[in-house]
Amino acid sequence: MRISCFLFCFFSLSFNLNAQQLLVEIEGFDTLGGDIHLGLYNGHEGFGDPDNAFDGKILKISPDQQAIAIFDKIPEGEYALAIFQDLNGNGILDKGTFGIPLEPYGFSNITTVKWKKPTFDQVRFYFSGLPLKISVLLSKWSDQ
Repeated sequence: MRISCFLFCFFSLSFNLNAQQLLVEIEGFDTLGGDIHLGLYNGHEGFGDPDNAFDGKILKISPDQQAIAIFDKIPEGEYALAIFQDLNGNGILDKGTFGIPLEPYGFSNITTVKWKKPTFDQVRFYFSGLPLKISVLLSKWSDQ
């Protein structure tokens, strides 16, 4: 418990997180390039559709190979993240035969998803309004 509290305090001070901020750390991305697209959703309806996201971000991979996004002014509630790396720069998650993703992807609260897109309930998390850090692991379908 003490370690968790210390790490949370250290983390909050390191990134200067304020109330209503959500920090998302993306891991497992391809370091050779491609923007990372994040969609933050606040309900079942339209989950996974970028046009229905509560908020969204596009990240460039930094020279130090970190991918961190901060969402500001997030009200208390339930949310889910859907993330993919756009390796070819066309702005969409490319899919092959049978809708299988060809680029790295990931979701909040779940490590691997192979045969179908998860539901909002499977990947949701509760945001209390206090600073929160979430890590999401991206992976390719063929690597799972």
